[in-house]
Amino acid sequence: GAGAANPARGGLSPEMTSGQHSSDLDHIVAARDREIRSLNGERDTLQKEVREGKKRLMDLDTENQQLLSTNQQHVAENARLRAIIREWSVRHAKLEAKLQDRS
Repeated sequence: GAGAANPARGGLSPEMTSGQHSSDLDHIVAARDREIRSLNGERDTLQKEVREGKKRLMDLDTENQQLLSTNQQHVAENARLRAIIREWSVRHAKLEAKLQDRS
């Protein structure tokens, strides 16, 4: 900026006053403050997104556990129904055999 050393002129500009130097420093500090506020805002936004992401993952995990449980119940019910069908098939075959014997 205007307050930077100028090697070709042998250092700081002779016409620069301490007021100008202070003003330059104020601008630099203000720019850094804006940058820090911006970075803090980005950090806060990212932290919020991470929290929301973790909550979503927990919700999905809960839903997945419920689906697995329901699926296990369906597998057990299917096995029970298949056993009933096998039993009915055996009874049917025995009845058919008896009917064949009678005729």
